[in-house]
Amino acid sequence: MRKKLFMICFIAVLAFSVCHPTDAKAALKDTDWDFGKTITKTESRIKYLAHPSKNGKEAWIYRISYYSTPKTLSIPENINGRKVTCIGDPHELAEQYPDERENILSNTVEFWKNEKIVYPNRIKNVILPDTLEAIEPCAFGNFHRIETIILWHLTNVRI
Repeated sequence: MRKKLFMICFIAVLAFSVCHPTDAKAALKDTDWDFGKTITKTESRIKYLAHPSKNGKEAWIYRISYYSTPKTLSIPENINGRKVTCIGDPHELAEQYPDERENILSNTVEFWKNEKIVYPNRIKNVILPDTLEAIEPCAFGNFHRIETIILWHLTNVRI
């Protein structure tokens, strides 16, 4: 019973927070990121694409692709020696398209529509590193099969 109540509360908080605008540039300003460059890391048949910070110390994971559908998605703590501090689509066109975002799998999340669009996503577990400082709106939107999210010491995260 306690586990079920916790899951309901956690999912409600997650659903409320992932699709509302936040200050996702918690650690660095917009101008401190090099959105024109992409760095990658492939681990366990999952490819992580990230924008590096201009100071070379941080990485912002904006896209994930996989070769075979994982049941558990474990976000790495670093990419090419850069600490992963942000995750989700920076969505540079947010002012032009304020009602559309993309999740980390590049699926469009149109949260203004009442219909649910279900993409073939079998991810049931997500593990987030303690280096994470910001989660973009809708980063995990349309992840309908999630059962658990493990937050490793996320005391400084702004959701």
